[in-house]
Parts: sequence; C-alpha cells; structure tokens
Amino acid sequence: SPSIKFLELGNAYLWADPLVQLAMPKLIELGRLLSERVNVARLAGREIVYVIRIPTQLTAFGAMVAGRRLPALTTSSGRAMIACLSEAERKEAVETWPIRVVTSKTTTDRRKIAEAIEDAVACGYGLTHSENIMNEIGIAAPVLSGDGRPVATVQCSVSSLKWSVDRVRAEIAPHLIEVANSIHLPKGA
Repeated sequence: SPSIKFLELGNAYLWADPLVQLAMPKLIELGRLLSERVNVARLAGREIVYVIRIPTQLTAFGAMVAGRRLPALTTSSGRAMIACLSEAERKEAVETWPIRVVTSKTTTDRRKIAEAIEDAVACGYGLTHSENIMNEIGIAAPVLSGDGRPVATVQCSVSSLKWSVDRVRAEIAPHLIEVANSIHLPKGA
C-alpha cells in the first residue's frame, strides 16, 4: 500500500497549482456562506478529479479527501466543463467517454446525458441528482482559463432530503457562478 511519502507528492501539487492558490480562500468563504460542502474539480482526460474539498460537519470521510476521480459524464463538474467545449467536442465526449454506474440512479443513456450537457450550456452550470451518491444533488459552475477553455469547476453537493433541485438552482447556482467567474487563471493554467 502507499506510504506516507505519497503525501509529499500531493502537497507539492497543491502548492504548485495556481488554481488551488486562487480558489482556496474563495471556497472557504463560499462554504461558510452556504453551510454546505464545496469543492473544486479539474478535468483529467475523461474524468474529473477533486483538487479542493471543503467539508461540513456532516460530510462523510470519502467526500473530504482530495484526489477522488469520477467519470466526467455523470458528474455536475464534468457536465459543466464539457458544456464549455465546442459542439463537436461535446458530441465526441457524449459518444465515447466512459460511464461507470455508481448508484441505481446513474444515467447511462447517452441521449439523456447529452440533454443534461445542453442544459448546462444554456444555464451556465451542470447539475446531477443521485448519480454518484444517493440523495445528493451536485451543481457545478465552470472556471475558464485565459483562452476561454474549461479548466475546473466550483462545485457544491447537497442532500436532496434537505434541498430541492429548484431551490439549488435559485439559491446556490448564482453563488457558484459568481465564485467561478472570479477565479482568473492565465492561459494554459
């Protein structure tokens, strides 16, 4: 199994990534404002990887640790970033990127995934419900690089036992979009 030495690599990444340095204080404040779990995810090939996790007291351990990877097509972060790609790139992603069933509600119908991504194009954020954790609504707004390419998302996960999708759209989406738009990364960052 990995040794504690592997933490040095993770620490080096966090110190070197300008996104982490720019986003961390904003995410801490957003977590306080919303009183909900907030994250930053990056696109890594055809998956998303959480690089910042700001938990709440009720957050399960697995949702606290940075480094978790999930298929982009079934996550709010992945859908938000794919929505920022060209129409041809979006089509290629929907048709070829992998899907891994995590819950009984994980969407495997690529037509429905395409519709969700087009919804993200229209509204400026990606949304999922129970796709990776049951009774969890995920919502994410894209962070764009200086050249307009999606490089990350500001994401929030809430319990659907406490929040409705409509309430998430009305009360959380504007804050995520505002924070995502406030993170200005240089080209290629």
